[in-house]
Amino acid sequence: MAAKNEAIGRAYERRHRAAAPSPEEAEAAESATSFYEALGSPEASEAQGEAETAPEGGEPLPLDPATFCDLMSEAALAQTVRYAEVASGLDREWDCESAVELLVARSKRAGQLDDLRRAEVLGVNVKGDKATATVRFGDGAATSVPLVKEDGEWKLAGAGVGGGQ
Repeated sequence: MAAKNEAIGRAYERRHRAAAPSPEEAEAAESATSFYEALGSPEASEAQGEAETAPEGGEPLPLDPATFCDLMSEAALAQTVRYAEVASGLDREWDCESAVELLVARSKRAGQLDDLRRAEVLGVNVKGDKATATVRFGDGAATSVPLVKEDGEWKLAGAGVGGGQ
């Protein structure tokens, strides 16, 4: 699987070196990059000592959940809240921001948060109001992340929404 992802990433990079990204591709790539930047960088977290938010009694997290949620499509927002409701087992009202805090805290405990923070958007393919960003997380393999245009802005799509290939 890793070899396949690397081959896809190399082919994508070759194709896009030959032609500059379209304005739509650049805009979608900027939105995808902003999504992961909202998590904060590992360096900023160490320098700041971690920000205010501390879900589930854990240590504070360096993230901006409001910005993170603003960059999600309606479908992704609903899926994130639903996941928090099911995964937490807590009988409470969840909104996107609290759900993101929960998911980020769990990613941190699983040792995956630094890879998410080091996400690199390698490129984006756009087809109409849907797109697929090729993203590398940390030192891992490249993967596809779907985007969708809602109200004139590129947003991270919910699972099953599909990309632009």
